[in-house]
Amino acid sequence: MKNDKIIKIGKQVFIPQSLYDSTHRDFKGVWTAERYDWPDWESIRIQYVGKRTWMPPCWLFGSTCLLIEGQNFTILPDTEFDEMLENGAELCQPLTPKFEEW
Repeated sequence: MKNDKIIKIGKQVFIPQSLYDSTHRDFKGVWTAERYDWPDWESIRIQYVGKRTWMPPCWLFGSTCLLIEGQNFTILPDTEFDEMLENGAELCQPLTPKFEEW
């Protein structure tokens, strides 16, 4: 993912729709798994099922992780993402070197 446009504010990640769309299907999807092995699954199910998921490049957090839409990442229309940048939001800096920099 060259030229990643990712904004991270606290624990929340913001990405433009174009980045989500260009992410390979192996690294994004929609949560469909029912997790009855989780305590209180019925009460938290709405937070997961049907939400988009995304595995950001490992340089973002220093390891692989699964982000859940509405919990820890938001997909914005490209114009809204660009407005955030124009209003002073900064692109996320990698915690670890990108693969192409090794």
